[in-house]
Amino acid sequence: MRTLNKTIKAATVESLNWKQELFKFLRNYRATPHSTTSISPAEALLGRQLQTKLPELPKSQPKVQKSILVQDDQRKSVMKEDSDLRNNVKESELKESDFLLVKEPHKDKLSTPFYSKPLCVTDKKGSMITAEDESGHKITRNSSKSKE
Repeated sequence: MRTLNKTIKAATVESLNWKQELFKFLRNYRATPHSTTSISPAEALLGRQLQTKLPELPKSQPKVQKSILVQDDQRKSVMKEDSDLRNNVKESELKESDFLLVKEPHKDKLSTPFYSKPLCVTDKKGSMITAEDESGHKITRNSSKSKE
């Protein structure tokens, strides 16, 4: 929104038709290739390039929708690996039949952060853990909300 407002202000300062300048800006924006997919939004939507006055190199082969998705997945996996490395992410070592303490909602200053009774892990799916106490009450939480 900020970029559009800047375009409108620049057009009004130079006493140009602001609507025409806005359409020109949007056409150029839609024709500019995205940094991740290297395909413009208009090309991804329409399957062809828009004709604009933007400088560009000729392409040797047309890109298809599948190549966009493959390249996007590759870039996302690289970003995920970098983020996991930066945040010291590690797999949970919990397994079924382990006992753990589960965090309880914070009520007041005097309440304890964890339930007083240990729960037994009955199911694990990724980082989601289902634990059960002796009475059969089940609690499903993320593994980060518990401790062994």
